[in-house]
Amino acid sequence: MARLKKTYGTMPPQRFDGIVLRLRKQGQAGAVLTIFTMQQGLRYAYMPASAKMVKAGMGRLQPFCVLSFNAWERDTGLLMGEYESNGGTLLNSMSLEQFAYGAVFIEMVTLLLPEKQADSSVYELLKIYGRFINLKDSRIVTVIAGWQLIERAGYMPDPEQVQVYQGWNVNHGQMEYYLSDELPVDENLHRVELSMPDRNLWKSILSYRWSLDETIQIRRQGIDLLECVLYDYVMQCTDKPLQSIQQLKDLL
Repeated sequence: MARLKKTYGTMPPQRFDGIVLRLRKQGQAGAVLTIFTMQQGLRYAYMPASAKMVKAGMGRLQPFCVLSFNAWERDTGLLMGEYESNGGTLLNSMSLEQFAYGAVFIEMVTLLLPEKQADSSVYELLKIYGRFINLKDSRIVTVIAGWQLIERAGYMPDPEQVQVYQGWNVNHGQMEYYLSDELPVDENLHRVELSMPDRNLWKSILSYRWSLDETIQIRRQGIDLLECVLYDYVMQCTDKPLQSIQQLKDLL
């Protein structure tokens, strides 16, 4: 792709390679994109209607499609210029359940990761997730990718040592899980016994290498627990609710 010859003011554009997480259209004015870039990690970019697409695949810009683009740094984020993309057809074949789990994973990425912090391992995980969510069970894929994301974000506790508790969260109005290496101060939190097979499953999830031929021995009870703990632990780490969870619950 040829670089832009014009400049924004006196600064030439920067080159980015990224994965689209969200795209919000703003009428005919353009769109606002949430992108995880190889060069700077999580970024927000404005794509004006005048932005020129110089090369594309069969699809269109949508979550988990890969693109390369030129952009200028602005106070509110990136201003996109020319871009090229392989396009995306994932949404065309996704079920409502796959779409809901994809939204949950994207929200976890935006909550756990700071802006402008490059991480090639997260970039590769996002590419893998966008491929596997349409190939394998979307729930299992999201749980595995979610815990691997927790690890890459630096929040992962020791599966062999951490204790799981459960109690009523007054702020959220629901029962939630809580992870801690120490005894909780809140006497309303009750310890949940995590069996050795469940802890081994947890470790297998973290070491999963995303091969179509690789399998994990999954106990239904264990994966149910680790899924619930995952969502609650994201909220524990970020002190923010996972808003997409409600949509997932309504669907299931």
